[in-house]
Amino acid sequence: MKRLILLSVFSLLTFAAQAVIYTWNGGNGDYNDPNWSVGGGAVCCAPPSSAEIEISSGEVTLNVNRSSNAIKINGTGSLRLLSGADLITTRGTGATFADVLEIDGAGASVIVEDGAIFRLRNSNSSSTRGIYMHAGASFTNRGTTEVNINDANGAAIYLQDAGDTFTNNGTGFLELIYSSEMGILSFGTFLNAGEIEIEETLDNAIEFRGPATNNGTIEIENADGIGLVTTDDFTNNSSGKIYAGSRNGIIGTIGGAGFTSQVGGTVVNRGLIKVDNFDDSIGEGVLVKITDFTNEGNIDITHVSGRYGISVVTGTLVNINCANIRSKSPFFAGNTGRLINDGNIFLDTPLSSMIFATAGINGEITNNGQIEDFQGSFDLSNALFINNGLVLQPISGMYEYDEAVPNFLQGSGTGITVNGNVYLNSDGTNVIGLYKRVPNEFITNDTDAICEDTFYLSLDDGKSCPVIMKIKFENPITPDLINASEVMNIKTFLQGPLDVGTMLMNDDLRVAGLIPLTDPYIGNQTITDLTILDDNGDDSIVDWVLLEISTISDPANVLIQVSLLLQRDGDIVTRFGVPPNIALPKLCETYYLRLRHRNHLGVAVEFDATF
Repeated sequence: MKRLILLSVFSLLTFAAQAVIYTWNGGNGDYNDPNWSVGGGAVCCAPPSSAEIEISSGEVTLNVNRSSNAIKINGTGSLRLLSGADLITTRGTGATFADVLEIDGAGASVIVEDGAIFRLRNSNSSSTRGIYMHAGASFTNRGTTEVNINDANGAAIYLQDAGDTFTNNGTGFLELIYSSEMGILSFGTFLNAGEIEIEETLDNAIEFRGPATNNGTIEIENADGIGLVTTDDFTNNSSGKIYAGSRNGIIGTIGGAGFTSQVGGTVVNRGLIKVDNFDDSIGEGVLVKITDFTNEGNIDITHVSGRYGISVVTGTLVNINCANIRSKSPFFAGNTGRLINDGNIFLDTPLSSMIFATAGINGEITNNGQIEDFQGSFDLSNALFINNGLVLQPISGMYEYDEAVPNFLQGSGTGITVNGNVYLNSDGTNVIGLYKRVPNEFITNDTDAICEDTFYLSLDDGKSCPVIMKIKFENPITPDLINASEVMNIKTFLQGPLDVGTMLMNDDLRVAGLIPLTDPYIGNQTITDLTILDDNGDDSIVDWVLLEISTISDPANVLIQVSLLLQRDGDIVTRFGVPPNIALPKLCETYYLRLRHRNHLGVAVEFDATF
């Protein structure tokens, strides 16, 4: 009897662990309609949250909050989430279906409308996929689809066959919170016009092994593997933005390449590919391998690394006219890899800017456009670098105002003429000099240039795409010979003699004849015109003061020291009764201006070079 009771309890527990399958009976209707067969039996009510759902024909719509176990759409079945729907689907350990959502067949589809939310997740112990599509299935997201897979089987979102199509429309938001393996693996067609955010994957974040097009935004924060890899035709259109190593301004990490094209297909980038962070031992910013990659837009590698910002191996990367590549990590060309630059390359790496393979057939870099080598690490003499364009490099040495600064623009390509202004700011304001391609000289014509070591040159090689590039002086133009004569109108008051009602000081020392004719501070200023000590009303002399100018960085280093006279109205004048005209050194920092008096505490104020 005891055995029978125990067996009965065990049987009940086993039954309770198995999810019940609710099957839609066909036709179009609402999710809550009593049009479901329970476990293959009688028609019943809407599925409870513990039920698995199968739709083989007809369209089921939902516009309220519901939850379910695993879902399977096959045959000609369709699930459409309308605005206001919030469906949470969690595959439990006892589910019959293998995946959270399986879409099987050319007539099977899921549509998430704008204003609807579809949340897909599994339990910690079930190896499964969030969305599994095959045999020509389709998924259309116009609202929000959220996938969180703790124990993925290959990929959280998996398009198995060439006929499968995933479309994230302009209003669509696809959020992949976590995958213990890949994020998205697609052998079908993947179309994105909305926003895709991938927070963390323990393998590659995205693998497009079928054709894909991006017109929206893809953000990949953390991936233990590659950020985005494509092995088929891929187009990132002009409105497309791909960020690897960041998400919503949060900097993450990429274990491999941020973006890579490999094996086959062609890649065209007309938008933006930006890589913020990648592994310094095995990663790259953009890796091109056995494929053709054309950049018509912008590639931006912001990560500083000894690894490669751009790596071309057994493939070709063409940076077309007016397109831009920016990198803070070196370029690599190896084997039969080729990089052809007809546009603009901006290099800002303290390491070697070009690395060529040392074994086998070396790669090649050809420049027909413009290269800004901001750190001066580009090896122009390497036989594998062919320069038909312009290379802008830093300038070594110290130069004076109005002196020609030669030889910083390298290149002798035909048809290249540069005769433009040099600017202090990248937006083209503050013209401070002129650059002439022949004889390759830059002449400063404004003292504002003295305090800078970085300028901006507008390059135009006749391709109708002028570009602003940096000119860096390894040593700034010398400031020592520049003196700007400044009339300094300074006013101060001594507290003791001041009448706050009239804001005039008394001149008792002058009246008593106690103002010395030679200043009491340095002893190099003497009053020779004694009429200055007459009663001149508000301009009558009160006493001598000492003016000093020093830098904030070294206040003890007094650059200028001059004795002056203080009038009753607070004005500071020379021994001739006029405001001081002082030749200030052109400093590249902030001044201290100090006034001292023999019987009062001194006062100091800050002012910069534009005082």
